[in-house]
Amino acid sequence: MLWHMDRVMTGLEIHPEESSRLGLRNHYFFGSRYTDVSECTFAVGKFRSSSLSPEEIRESYSNTSARPLGFADNLETHITVVGLDKFPLDHPAYAWIDEFLKSDQITSSTTTYYLVYLYKPARSPFGDYRCYE
Repeated sequence: MLWHMDRVMTGLEIHPEESSRLGLRNHYFFGSRYTDVSECTFAVGKFRSSSLSPEEIRESYSNTSARPLGFADNLETHITVVGLDKFPLDHPAYAWIDEFLKSDQITSSTTTYYLVYLYKPARSPFGDYRCYE
């Protein structure tokens, strides 16, 4: 299922022309966010850069979604602008952004760096043995 989310994420044709993908690596999270809890959280994302403002980037992705195989509903496409948005510690994007900030991919102070991702927290573990902790 995570593999299919990655394929859906890679195939999204909604990115602004003024943006580009940073690196070849997508970020993944699968499993429980907490100890001794039966739940599945799925997340797939990638970092991009753009000359557009954060507001223009958010507008470019507004009302976009995707439906990966195995999900009954479409998953909203989420946008997080690096340095502007805050997350709880249990959110997968928190760790991804922390890792990104420590990397050498930030090369310009006039460029907007952002994370685009699909995220489904606390999905029922029934039918997927990998979700049991």
